[in-house]
Amino acid sequence: MNNRLVLILKKVEGATRLPFVGLFVAFVICAIVTVILKASIQSSNNNGGDVVKFEMPSVAELYPQALTKAQEWHEDAYMASAKIGVRVSATWATFFFDSLNNPNEGLLVTFWLLEHGYEIEVENVDAPGRLEADPPINREDWDVDSIEAARIAFDNRGKEFLYEHPEADRAMLQLTRVSGSAAENTGLEMNRIVWVMHYYQLRGVELRVFVDPITGEIIGEQFFEADNFDPDIDNELEVDTF
Repeated sequence: MNNRLVLILKKVEGATRLPFVGLFVAFVICAIVTVILKASIQSSNNNGGDVVKFEMPSVAELYPQALTKAQEWHEDAYMASAKIGVRVSATWATFFFDSLNNPNEGLLVTFWLLEHGYEIEVENVDAPGRLEADPPINREDWDVDSIEAARIAFDNRGKEFLYEHPEADRAMLQLTRVSGSAAENTGLEMNRIVWVMHYYQLRGVELRVFVDPITGEIIGEQFFEADNFDPDIDNELEVDTF
């Protein structure tokens, strides 16, 4: 059975900004698990209130299909990271696979989510000069699925951020390893496996919420506000920039 998580956030008409403890008064929150595999983010005006809708697919359910495609590429292929991108115009889930015996190349398996089902795209990626492959993220490294990680991030920090920053109309969820400034700014251990939920505006504000993939605990967050920052381009956690 294919599942998705639907999270709907609505700012009530006439509501004013409230202290953190009172934010729930300003929202109508709906979380629904359905049997259709789809992901999207939609923003609109509804009777004067801003509405944001997130739908998140299950990485755990897509993973076996992605792994099968990757092992057709190389028998020793393994997942190094995964990403779900959420836009108004398109939504996709991308798995990046590596091979210890072939460090100069990688494989991207992308599921483009359609109204009914999905379309699979497989792409070889060259990495000339790379000395070794990225370490694996094995299935036992993440008990918490993308659906749970998205709900945890939304309930604990995301809805507050979206209320304060209605211009943030994009989202991205990654299963990856901590690196670079993320380790320095959050105190998280380098190479620790994490779920990272991004809420952002293109070249504007961004919130990253880090979720432990075993316990589901919120373990860190980062906030960015820069006119020239684009997480699709500048984010060192990106799965397909090598």
